[in-house]
Amino acid sequence: MSVSICADIYKEKIRKVALSASEELLQMTQEQEPLWVFDSEKSTEFLNEAEYDRRFIPLDTTLDEIIKLVSGGEPIDQLLSLNEPSTTFKNEASKSIGIVHGSALSILNIFINAEQWSGAFFNIVSEATTLGVLYPGEVETHNGALQVMTAKFHLPSPLFTPREVKFARICRQRDLNTWLVADVSLESVFPFPNQIVPHLQRRPSGCLIKQLNPGLSMVTWVEHNLVPNGPVHDMLKTLLSSNYAFSAKRWISTLERYCDQIKGIDREELGVESKNMLKLSQRMVTCYARNLIPCKENPWLPLPIPDAKEIFVRLNTNLDDLGLPRGVSITIYTSVLLPIPQITLFEFLKNGSNRSKWDLLSFGSNIKEVMRVSSVRDATSSISQLMVESPATNKAAKVYLQESFSDSVGLYVVYAAVDVATAQYLSTDNVPIVPCGFAIMPAEKPAKLGLSGSSSILSICFELVDEKLSSTDHLPPNSVLTVHKIVSKTVSLIKDALLGN
Repeated sequence: MSVSICADIYKEKIRKVALSASEELLQMTQEQEPLWVFDSEKSTEFLNEAEYDRRFIPLDTTLDEIIKLVSGGEPIDQLLSLNEPSTTFKNEASKSIGIVHGSALSILNIFINAEQWSGAFFNIVSEATTLGVLYPGEVETHNGALQVMTAKFHLPSPLFTPREVKFARICRQRDLNTWLVADVSLESVFPFPNQIVPHLQRRPSGCLIKQLNPGLSMVTWVEHNLVPNGPVHDMLKTLLSSNYAFSAKRWISTLERYCDQIKGIDREELGVESKNMLKLSQRMVTCYARNLIPCKENPWLPLPIPDAKEIFVRLNTNLDDLGLPRGVSITIYTSVLLPIPQITLFEFLKNGSNRSKWDLLSFGSNIKEVMRVSSVRDATSSISQLMVESPATNKAAKVYLQESFSDSVGLYVVYAAVDVATAQYLSTDNVPIVPCGFAIMPAEKPAKLGLSGSSSILSICFELVDEKLSSTDHLPPNSVLTVHKIVSKTVSLIKDALLGN
């Protein structure tokens, strides 16, 4: 496909498909009822599928196929099903509007670069690759830029299989202050007839970016996908059936947070130490996100213990990255269902003073917050330094860097032990960091944030450096038992603290 897309015959087909998708997307961003139905509980808009079919999928698009079937003597029931979506796919569509800190062009730059795009949306996009740039577009405005990409969309849980999609992305300038970024799958150009697992089909999706002033833009996001039906873990079925896990609201809230963070680093009232902490936290969260991504070369393997098959591990070796400790590290990843409301669990883990109740390395210690930078937009988002003073007088205090944030579906608490003395004279890129963290999703259909029912899906990702290991080929039995103990004991302590068991 990477070779074919640059052939003239395919370039023209892809260009036509992308232009048509951009026109449909423009209409969908500007329409309201009856095309979109507003859900007040979820503060987002969902698609009226009957109205969409009437407006955008007229019967005459299948005329050629009808003629072929009639001439071939196919039965009438097959003719009647031509205008209906395939039963192997489920339709997910939503629309949301957000106010984003940044000019339209600065936001547009995020979408042009696959690496920056996947970095900005790390909680949704696990992989992104540009297969080919068909038209680079205008240098300063990117108007007319057209490229073909592949990506995988994920949830923060090892129990979820990422959704793979191949699509074209086109950027068009509508007027002096308005740009459109449209994605669309290329099944009509490259049918993929022999694939074993169907890919996600991306109907016209993306965003309309309208610059309000040089530092502020309004972004209208439409997310519209045909999702292949397939096996889903029982723990995730309710969340995924709500059509909310990959909604436009989640994309918008992620973009808002990313741009807020960039703006936050430049805040004049912050000192150098606070700005360095923000930069280091940004790298910490990026490393944490990288740990969650499935990898063909180094896949997640279930822990070889009968009652721990949903605890996954993988081994990594670092020899030359100055930002990571040298040696072999063990990454642990699991999801558990807890009878605790999402916001209750988040507030407990976010609160530094509770760390001594669940963290095995800080258990029984005195903990105080020595620095905090909060988001001006979102009360759930903050970055802080926590000092852990061990009761044993001969042990030096340990400092944790911690960031908490949300994306409308998940609530996150990410942390890492840092050497403050080293961080003061090294570049933030070279401070060794081993990130760990929690992602908390609702186990029931999400309503308003924090009011999503009585149970949660807690995903735990721990990373530790084992100095005794010299190879990634094998996890010794004693290490297997240690991993199991760390996870089971941490979950037990959280439940004891919140449920009083």
